Amino acid sequence: MLIKNIIITKKAEYHIVRHNIRRKEVLEVLNTLNFIQRKKNRFLIYGKTNSGRILTIVLETKEGGICYLITARESTKSEKSLYAKKVK
Repeated sequence: MLIKNIIITKKAEYHIVRHNIRRKEVLEVLNTLNFIQRKKNRFLIYGKTNSGRILTIVLETKEGGICYLITARESTKSEKSLYAKKVK
């Protein structure tokens, strides 16, 4: 599926703040080379911010290539390892 549009609702934005993530960091990751996994109707995106943090971003897909941000958080140790192996 081609992602045409990503929607970040206010609710999602408030949620990621609880994980100490800013909207700007999510956009940095979404605009760089990443590793993406598909799990049913969700994408798990692993990527690095401009400051070097590796984040895990979860998007839910809808019809027409529209995706909604579900959450974003600092990647776990195993996710960081997976990201390092896949992006190199």
